[in-house]
Amino acid sequence: MKKLVLLNFIILIFFIYYKEYVAIPQNYKNYNHNLNYDNTIDIDNTIIKNLNIQNSSISSVIFNDCKIYIWKKNLRLKFNSNIFYEKNKNFHMEVFSLLGKELDLGSNQEVFWYWSKREKNSALYWAYHEDFHKTRLKNPFDPLFIKSTLGIDEIKLEGAIFNENNKEIIISYKKIGSNGEELYFSIFICKQLNLINKFLLQNKNKKNLAICEIIREKNHLIKEINYTWEEEDIKMSIKINSIKTNIDIDPKNFELPNLEPEINMANE
Repeated sequence: MKKLVLLNFIILIFFIYYKEYVAIPQNYKNYNHNLNYDNTIDIDNTIIKNLNIQNSSISSVIFNDCKIYIWKKNLRLKFNSNIFYEKNKNFHMEVFSLLGKELDLGSNQEVFWYWSKREKNSALYWAYHEDFHKTRLKNPFDPLFIKSTLGIDEIKLEGAIFNENNKEIIISYKKIGSNGEELYFSIFICKQLNLINKFLLQNKNKKNLAICEIIREKNHLIKEINYTWEEEDIKMSIKINSIKTNIDIDPKNFELPNLEPEINMANE
């Protein structure tokens, strides 16, 4: 009898949790932009200035009841999520299945962290912001990258490298990765919409590490955010059902979770 109950429970989980087949969005592309990181060009900053005025009016954003789809090899998984972001460092993304919390990514003014129930050595991995380059953090678990791809931050002109094509202005920045390597983080602005539509993370040899594309409704509100991490062969899509901006967010959302064991990634 117990075996029958367990079997029925497993079947129920399968049909509720896995039955919905979602094809990989066609928006995932292999971007091969020939960006020039050695020299910058002169561009008309009007679009960037207008975008910064728009984004500066947003201090916080909440994405409620998001659907998360993840593809890795033959696995296609569906989860639920709530995402909180309060400029400039307060960020929290929790991912749930029917079996409870699966993933916790976040940051506050001092530290950032990730926790995954499915990790072989599951633990709360954290570090101070200034120690990011010591952490060897895998790109899909980087909360700072996901935070920066929500499309509402102001664009800094200092230290920027500019590229341009017929449809987009591309702003790139040199940064140091989690293992101390030199990387380039690029923001793509659609000239027609005057909105951010893509992000790209490459190494110094212009190999794609992470790609993000923002898909918008006809009214230009964010509909979904699609990610590809090429080295790890992982794709993720965040389907957004509800967006609230300039809402006071409970500070407890940005506290380091009480999960054990805790491991400071910079000291490993």
